[in-house]
Amino acid sequence: MTKTYGFPVEAAAKGQPAPVAAAADKGWRDIVRLTLLMGITFASVYYAPISANRLVFLAFLLLAYRSKDDYLWLAWFFIINDAPGRLFSAEGLLDHRIPLYPLAAGASIEFQELFVFMYIAKAFFGGQRLEYIFKRAFTVFFIILGIFLLYSVLLGLSMKNGIQAFKYLIPWAWIFIIPYYLRSPEQIEKASRLLFPFVFLALALQIHTFVTGKYLDHILRGEKFIFNLAVDESSEVSRVWASVFILLYCSAQALFYMAAREKIFRYNYLAAIVFCSVASIFLSATRGWMLGIGFLAAASVFQMSKSGKIHRMINLALASVAVVFILQWSFPLVRHQFDAALERFSTLKLLASGDITAGGTLKRIDVRGKRVLQAFNENPVFGWGVSDTYFEYADGHVGPQNILLNVGVAGFVYLNLLYVFLCLKVWAFSQEKKVRAKWGGALIIYVLALVTIFIIHGSSTQFWGYVMQFEQTEKIITFSFLFASVNALVASVYRGEGETGRVGEGETR
Repeated sequence: MTKTYGFPVEAAAKGQPAPVAAAADKGWRDIVRLTLLMGITFASVYYAPISANRLVFLAFLLLAYRSKDDYLWLAWFFIINDAPGRLFSAEGLLDHRIPLYPLAAGASIEFQELFVFMYIAKAFFGGQRLEYIFKRAFTVFFIILGIFLLYSVLLGLSMKNGIQAFKYLIPWAWIFIIPYYLRSPEQIEKASRLLFPFVFLALALQIHTFVTGKYLDHILRGEKFIFNLAVDESSEVSRVWASVFILLYCSAQALFYMAAREKIFRYNYLAAIVFCSVASIFLSATRGWMLGIGFLAAASVFQMSKSGKIHRMINLALASVAVVFILQWSFPLVRHQFDAALERFSTLKLLASGDITAGGTLKRIDVRGKRVLQAFNENPVFGWGVSDTYFEYADGHVGPQNILLNVGVAGFVYLNLLYVFLCLKVWAFSQEKKVRAKWGGALIIYVLALVTIFIIHGSSTQFWGYVMQFEQTEKIITFSFLFASVNALVASVYRGEGETGRVGEGETR
């Protein structure tokens, strides 16, 4: 009996593959539309009065609600939350920022929260069934979350921390919303096409910060940044990073398209995206991210070499070495930052040898982790939930320890088993004959991306769990795009959507 995994086979009749030329033309039109949208966003945030800025973003809500091109709005939302040059990242009430909307004295709601509420309503009234291979797993995830919320109230949860917990948890709605709207390979392709150029912009603005010593956002707002981030021969390593979540997702997508049987993007273009993503993260000198992205690139190259693409891998490696050599020879500041980042990365050898401070450069284990575990030891079985005690001791720099503080040993075991289950589920689909017949072994790239995230989670910043402390929205959106991509690619096989895996526009709405 043919497996369909809940995807209706009759969906194949709803649309026909679009001609390649028409798809390419639509791709350019989408890029123009996103550029215009980003231009309006930029002008509204940095140059419009606060009242006008709020009106512009309310108009965005209405336009997104009425739009059938949700891939455009979801890509835009990803970008504005993880923008190159740390654009739109200000948080102060009177800063040039993505707007806040006052509700009452001392209370306000962020545009990001309005956006997710709008999409919840849009999906509710959309009339389509959610076809999602991870639906059951994340339904249980939310049920257990509800239990921990009730438990937190019993432990003691103030109004202030209750509101903060709500703000942390509401972005988890994206784990269902994004797969609801990005449900076909064509829509994933369109979203990827819009996100890819921001990899190059992220690297360019990173180098701009090395030169000027400030992020572009701080220059536009006239803010005096506490650190001088400029790179020169006398400076230590500069810790400049932005758009790392876009870089991570785009590198995974580029590697998938490189490994896939169907040629959708030019191979050299995809290779450039991977190279720039790896280069940007490496130049950030953030060791956990360097380790993670290095694993993703190396493991993907190894995987693709087994599929008969070894000559392409050799060409990519040689081209990367050549570009690195040219950059170091042409730009002394890049050479200095590269050498300093490499030296910082090499301190991991000290950690491996037993020095938990990595030569005095690491406080996660002996300072941050120790403080979190002291609070965890007072309530080890179920942790402190999102109670007041949790917020007093929480630290998103130490992912595993913070999960223990949050949900205790019981929740820690559950969340880690869930993560392993998700990885194994993606791997199992990648081994299905029908999936391999269409996509080859390319879906394994997503397993490697999930392992990469877990490496980062264990070494740099909490990247899994109910509350991740900082960059919660960006991390959840990254997961949501990854799982939506897997879901759409698998759906295209079990719906029987034709040889190209594309569906007509008629199925989108």
